[in-house]
Amino acid sequence: MSHDEVTALSSELWNVPVFERRLAAIVLLQSNVTRLDNTDLTRIEGFLRGAGLPELVDPLTVDIVLPLMQGLTGANRARADATLVRWLGDGDSSLRRAAHGASARIARA
Repeated sequence: MSHDEVTALSSELWNVPVFERRLAAIVLLQSNVTRLDNTDLTRIEGFLRGAGLPELVDPLTVDIVLPLMQGLTGANRARADATLVRWLGDGDSSLRRAAHGASARIARA
């Protein structure tokens, strides 16, 4: 699948608020994380805001945001780092949880 197909299908799966469909979207992104780039953090931010459950937030963080961040360099990494900083100060608890989780693991690496 191409990048656009992966992101379109993950969004389609996520749009129905059913746990199993959202988990399928996560599995799809996990399987294709190397195709993602810093611009996909906007889509993932929307997923995190709508997740509502640690069982969805945590795999989005550990299996998608973290490897995506670790694969970025240069200006793309700087933009992604700025996104995490913004998430840390956001009012949404899922975004803050994701930002703290990803930041802590990046700092240990």
